[in-house]
Amino acid sequence: MQKWKLAIIILAVGIAIPLACISLDQLSLSGEDSIVFIEHKNNTRGQLVYGNYTGKTISGEEYVYDAENSVLTCVDNSRINSSLKLLVGTTQSLMQDAGYGISTRLLGVSACPANTDGINIDDVLDDGTVLLRYNGSSIRLSPGQRWVRVYSENVETDGYRVKLTNTEIIRNNGKIRLASNYT
Repeated sequence: MQKWKLAIIILAVGIAIPLACISLDQLSLSGEDSIVFIEHKNNTRGQLVYGNYTGKTISGEEYVYDAENSVLTCVDNSRINSSLKLLVGTTQSLMQDAGYGISTRLLGVSACPANTDGINIDDVLDDGTVLLRYNGSSIRLSPGQRWVRVYSENVETDGYRVKLTNTEIIRNNGKIRLASNYT
């Protein structure tokens, strides 16, 4: 590759990354990059009972959350701005005979009540507590708390039978920091 082409690529990347982070900087005007972040995780584990079942494949990550340091890193942060009350991360993962892969999506909530990913969010309190309704349950999650539901289902055709065990978790991570770029 010619040196001038490499220089242009480096310059373009050097400009693009700061521009992508401008909306995150809007949240730091108070001196702290923080916003309430809840995650809705659904892990599906499959166990083949008989036959030939080809599990599904999923992929695609919009965010990575470092729970140990309470830092959220986004691929596309253009939807994150200071008007949001809450961020909702959704994670779908497949394991064993159900298939493989992980997919994450990041959704912003600017006003309550709101419906995001099938979760009815009624309110976000000043201390980071989230009031929501999901799957017929009224749920109050303070920062650090989680709601868990585990259920199984059998999927059967003439050619196979597979038992799928789903574990759903809604976790309130409280107020978290936002990373300035995606690594």
